[in-house]
Order: sequence, then structure tokens, then C-alpha cells
Amino acid sequence: MNQSPELTPDTTSAIGAEASNHVHVIVIAPILLFGYYIALFGALIAVIGEASLLTRLTWRNGSDAAANDSAAD
Repeated sequence: MNQSPELTPDTTSAIGAEASNHVHVIVIAPILLFGYYIALFGALIAVIGEASLLTRLTWRNGSDAAANDSAAD
């Protein structure tokens, strides 16, 4: 039931290692979050570019709109 003195340094070093791991997680997390924001910004640029491309391909000039409608009929 009594703990032997040999186990005390191991327990202390394990607690120290765990605290050290928490510090590394805090240091790495902003880097991962920064990458997430870069990916989100890239996706936003892709959506805007796609909408711009579709608008350019399907947009009709005002003067040609009547001619295009009559040609389709």
C-alpha cells in the first residue's frame, strides 16, 4: 500500500512531460489555424473566380440581346 521512493521521480517526470506536450500543442495550434484560413481564403477566391467565369461566358451585351433572342426563335 505504501509507495516506494523509486516511483516518485518517474511520476514527477511523467507530469513534466505531459505539461511539456501541452506547450507544444499550444505552439502548433496557431500554425494549423493559419493553414485553415489560407485554405478557406483560397476556396473563396476559387468561388469568386468561378462565378466571374460563368458570368463572362453567359453574359450578353445589351445591344446584341435582342438579336440573339430573335435568332433563337
